[in-house]
Amino acid sequence: MYLQFQCPPLPYFVVAGQTLFRAGDVHERRILKNVFDLILVTQGRLYLQDEADKYSLGKNDYVILAPNRLHYGFRPCEEDTRIAWLHFAAAGNVDRVRQPKIEIRKKANRRKYYSKDIFNLYLPVYKRLSEKDQQYLIQNMVNLSDVDVNHKLREKRFSRPQIDQLVEQQLFLNIIAAIYVQSSISPQDSLATQVYNFIESHYDHPFSLTEISQRFLYSKPYIINSVKQAYGQTPQQLHRQIRLEKAERMLIESTQSIDEISEKLGYASSSYFIKQFKSRYHQTPLAYRHHSN
Repeated sequence: MYLQFQCPPLPYFVVAGQTLFRAGDVHERRILKNVFDLILVTQGRLYLQDEADKYSLGKNDYVILAPNRLHYGFRPCEEDTRIAWLHFAAAGNVDRVRQPKIEIRKKANRRKYYSKDIFNLYLPVYKRLSEKDQQYLIQNMVNLSDVDVNHKLREKRFSRPQIDQLVEQQLFLNIIAAIYVQSSISPQDSLATQVYNFIESHYDHPFSLTEISQRFLYSKPYIINSVKQAYGQTPQQLHRQIRLEKAERMLIESTQSIDEISEKLGYASSSYFIKQFKSRYHQTPLAYRHHSN
């Protein structure tokens, strides 16, 4: 899952800090109004739920919690856990999307070079960073930090900012640049993304590689190779994955019967749907719904 920011204007920094959770502590239950919360775990493990999404965040894992959504700790920390956190805001439109969309930059012309074209910035909601990337983010986040929350000592300390406002925004943009997903990609990746988007919008139809080949005017082997290089799966495997992820959401968020879900997803029979679901989630759909509620 990705957050898609429509720019300009770019997102901007609000405040940052560090928090120590003791073993047994749970992240507070809250809804942040109009600000995002980027949380990076540097020690231990933090258990967070954001609406229906659950995250078990270990060292070097980060998550971005979107505004106006309920989030809370769904399980106590099992050991002392340290996090660096950062709040930021965005004035433009923000959406949650499954995949970044390709954008081709337009060249300037004589009629239009005093305005900036709208573009999209994509940030992964969750990611495990390499040690090098984690150190880079921590370095920038510590420089921005002016709040220290210590549950062990039951105190919250505020310090006066030591850096200039413009430098703050530069450091924040360093962080964004380190985690954003570049959406200008190669022609082969462009094909893979188009195929993915087509499959996602036709998940309730029977899979047909012939139809995809005719639509995009490429051979079947080339399409399979392009998609596999971009996503690590064949188009048919992606179709199955997208279908089952839709099924998972419907089981959690609706009271529709298994037969109704199977029909809406386009399966030939509910027994085949149950077999496919069990092969991915190692439970029947009914058992999965029971354990999720």
